[in-house]
Amino acid sequence: MFESIKRYKRTAFIVFTVTFWLSSIYAIDFYSDLNNEHLTKQNQKAVLKEVALARAKIESSIYKEVSLADALTTLLMTNPNSTLNNWDRVANKLISNASYIRNIGLSPNDVITHIYPLKGNETAIGLDFRTLPSQYNVVMHTRDSGQVYLDGPVTLVQGGKAVIARFPVFLDYPINSSYWGGASVVLNFDDIIHQSGLLNIDGTEVALKRVQLDGSETVFLGEPTLFEKADELIPIFLPQVEWILAVKSLNTPSSTSIFQSFQHIWSLGLIASGILYIAFILLFRAYALAHSASIRDELTNLHNRRYFFQFLNRLLTKNSSDFILYSIDLNDFKNVNDRYGHDAGDYLLKHIGRILTSLTPRGACLARVGGDEFALLIPQQSERMEAESFALKLELTVSSQTMTWKHQALTGSLSIGYVCYDKNAPESMENLLTSADHNMYNHKRKHYQKQQYPGGYHDYII
Repeated sequence: MFESIKRYKRTAFIVFTVTFWLSSIYAIDFYSDLNNEHLTKQNQKAVLKEVALARAKIESSIYKEVSLADALTTLLMTNPNSTLNNWDRVANKLISNASYIRNIGLSPNDVITHIYPLKGNETAIGLDFRTLPSQYNVVMHTRDSGQVYLDGPVTLVQGGKAVIARFPVFLDYPINSSYWGGASVVLNFDDIIHQSGLLNIDGTEVALKRVQLDGSETVFLGEPTLFEKADELIPIFLPQVEWILAVKSLNTPSSTSIFQSFQHIWSLGLIASGILYIAFILLFRAYALAHSASIRDELTNLHNRRYFFQFLNRLLTKNSSDFILYSIDLNDFKNVNDRYGHDAGDYLLKHIGRILTSLTPRGACLARVGGDEFALLIPQQSERMEAESFALKLELTVSSQTMTWKHQALTGSLSIGYVCYDKNAPESMENLLTSADHNMYNHKRKHYQKQQYPGGYHDYII
C-alpha cells in the first residue's frame, strides 16, 4: 500500500514537474515573441524616422537646385538675347550658388546651342531633341504643361547618375503661347542620395522607382523585388513626378537572444523553469501596470489627456462613426482651493470624476484633460437634442449631489459645451476641440451672469 502511495506521489510529482516546466517554456516563448514584436515595431519606427529625414533631404535638395535654376528661365523669358550674350557669366554665377548642379544647357527651338561648362560636353552642341523620340517626349511634355519636369535618373557617359530638370521657356509668360525653347539642368543624383544619408541607415534595405510618362515603372536604385516585400512604400514628391521609396527593416534585436538562451537551459529542471515562469509573471505584471499608468490620470483614475486624444484621433482617422464631443469645466474651482485648500480641490475633482463616470455610457471615453477640465466623447450619437439633454443631465446631477469637506457642504457646478460630429461632413480635431471649448466658455459666461450666493458662506455654490 505504501509503495502504491509512493508511486502515486512520485507520478503526481513528475506530472506536476513536467506540466510546470512546459508552462514555463510556453510562457517564455510567449513573452519572447511579445518582446520581439515590440522591439521589431520600435526598430521599424526608428528606421522610418531616419528614412523620413532622408526623404525630406532628397526633396529639399532637389527643390533648392530647381528654384535656383528657375531664375535662369526668368532671365530667358525677360531678355533672352542678353542672357545668351553673357552666357558664361550667368551660368557660372548659377552653378557657384548650387550644390549639385553638374552642367546647364540651353536649347532654343529644341536644339542645344549653349552648355556650361563646355569642357567635356562639346559633343552635345547642336543636338536636336526632335531626333531623339524618348527625350523629345519629355521636352514636349514640359512645353505642354508649362512647368519644370524632373527626368531620369540617367547614367552619364562621364560616370555616375544624374537627374535632369527640364524647363520650358516662353516669351509671353503667363500666357505661354510663344515657345522659345528649353533649359536643362543636370543634377548629380549620386551626391544627392549620398548627402541624404538614405544608404547609410543601419538594418535597412531601400529601393527607388518612378513612373515614366508612358506609364511604365523603372527601378533605378536597389532591388526590384524589394517592392513586393517592403515594410513601407513612401512617396517622394518632386517636380511633376513622384518617386516611390521601398523600405525593408532587417530586424535582429539582440535582446531576444537572452530569451533564447533561457530556453536552452530547460534541462536544468523544475527550479530553473520555475524561476523563469515567475520572472515572466512579474515582468508581464510590471508591463501591464506601466501601460495602465501611462493612460490614466493619477488623481481621478480617469483616462488622461494623452489617451483621450488618441481615442479621438482613431475615430477621426477611421471616419466610421458619428459622435458627440463634450468639453466640461468646473465653475469657480480656484475659489475652492483658495478657501479650503488644495486637498479640498483634489477631493472635489475625485467626487466630480465619480459622478461623471457613473453617467458615462458604455463605449464612451471620459478623461481629465487639465486641472479642472474634463472631456467626454460618446460614439454612435450625433443628434443635437440628445447632446443637449445629456449635457443638462450631467449639469443637474452634479449640482444635486453635495460634497462634505470637513463639515463644510459644497455643491459642484459645471459649464458644458459640446459639438456634434457628422462623419459625412468631417472636420479636423483642432476645429472640433475649439468649437467644444468655445461653446463651453459661452455656457460659463451665462453661469457667471446669473450666479447667486444663497445661504451665506457655507452654501457657496462652486
